[in-house]
Amino acid sequence: MNMLLVLLLACGDDKTTSEETEETTATQSDSGDGTDTADQTEEITGTPVTFALSEAEGMKIGLLRVEFTDDGMGFTDNQIVSAELGTETSFTIGVETPDDEELSAFIPENDTLIGMWAPYLFQDSNGDNTHNEGETIGGIGKTWLVYAKADIPGYTITEGWSAIEMTFTEDPPIARDLENVQLDANLIPGPITIGGSYDTTLGDRRIAIVAATTFESGQLETMFDEVATDPWSLTLSGIPADNHFSQEDDFQGALGAAIVYEDRNNNGTFEGTDLQGQSTPITICFDGMGGMEPRTVTILYYPAVTNPIDALNASVYGMGTGWIIMANDDSQPYFPSPDEYNNLFIDANCVID
Repeated sequence: MNMLLVLLLACGDDKTTSEETEETTATQSDSGDGTDTADQTEEITGTPVTFALSEAEGMKIGLLRVEFTDDGMGFTDNQIVSAELGTETSFTIGVETPDDEELSAFIPENDTLIGMWAPYLFQDSNGDNTHNEGETIGGIGKTWLVYAKADIPGYTITEGWSAIEMTFTEDPPIARDLENVQLDANLIPGPITIGGSYDTTLGDRRIAIVAATTFESGQLETMFDEVATDPWSLTLSGIPADNHFSQEDDFQGALGAAIVYEDRNNNGTFEGTDLQGQSTPITICFDGMGGMEPRTVTILYYPAVTNPIDALNASVYGMGTGWIIMANDDSQPYFPSPDEYNNLFIDANCVID
């Protein structure tokens, strides 16, 4: 068993938290389009690391030192390494040899000291050049910076500074180039458009996304309500109403159930009476690929994240933020990628479990 990666799988432990941040000076911008809008003028010292940026305008780059304990994984020594970014598509910093106090020998079969740093993007709302509680994390990378005292065979870790893409599985990390560390703004909430096929033999129907928090009251408020066509398309945008958000401690987002219904009184609005005579309401299913069986879907809205551990979980598991579709499964949920958003379908066999 790959012990390093087993430890990484503990990243969802509720006991891990991000510690206080500390400020560091930004170095130099390497603008991919010739525009240097982040005011960095200092000469780079140490080993150069270049981040390949995507949609990072208005954010800053930070480095989170990865720390492992018996309780799981956490982040510490949060260093801010850039000024506010503009339209540049790359940004270069210099990393120097860390102190031994920042390194650990946490691979049981090898006592080589190493340290790991996870790059991320955040919005510095108050401009104090630190990440504070409540400030949005716009993205976190899977390619991390590693410093090792010696080569570690089998882990793609070499002596000195290197970059590895974490797989968060039992598969070993993947060696990456320090001159091209991918850092995308992959956690900014936004609209999505989903769609797919509709079996017209069902007759004229509408698609309603019903807020789960309104089930108990019987009010059955909808987030969206559109006519079903073949093909059908639905744009999920905006922010749900306050009473559509869960009050549960383990989930602070909004959850919606998709119901494909006959509008019995032709008022263009979903009502409980529209389901009379239906013991198993029709819903939306994900047309799984790669041998995946069709699954019903749930619609979620997950607000912007402000905690690094939550951000990492959202990124690693493909959940993201904003509007999300989740293909339900008895064992583990599946979050389709944007490329799969139109692989949905509605037919008589696609019913709420």
